[in-house]
Amino acid sequence: MKSVMLFTLAFVCSASLSVNVATGSQQTTSSQNGEEVFLGRCSTCHGPERALVAPRTKKGWEGVIAEMVNNGAQLEAGESDAILAFLTERHGLLNVNDATAEEIVALGLSEKDAATIVSYRTEKGPFADFAALRGVPGLDVDRLDAVRARVAFRD
Repeated sequence: MKSVMLFTLAFVCSASLSVNVATGSQQTTSSQNGEEVFLGRCSTCHGPERALVAPRTKKGWEGVIAEMVNNGAQLEAGESDAILAFLTERHGLLNVNDATAEEIVALGLSEKDAATIVSYRTEKGPFADFAALRGVPGLDVDRLDAVRARVAFRD
């Protein structure tokens, strides 16, 4: 009975793998923990603290990952996405001058504040600095102050 179950399990797994190969689909590491992928791949050449010295915007982290790959970092399919998601979420800045309302909400502001920022930016142009952003009428400045360390004004 045990051998029949093992055979069935092996058959199902190999059939699943065959379908993935035939269709070109792969299980990406985006479902993996981005931090684990980051630590595993990035610490082969340098300590992870070196990469985390300065927070960056998503575009900034994309540039760093591209540079590392260009310098010889070996990443499997999906690993760059997992690393990018981890770095952006945990060590990322948000450029409020080109962020969507959804991205601003993800930063920790309310939907009302996010809509107000996008509307004001569309009418008046980009924000020069935090003082200009803080001066937008109707914002919850306490909440804005709480996310200040994650706000950027360019990439």
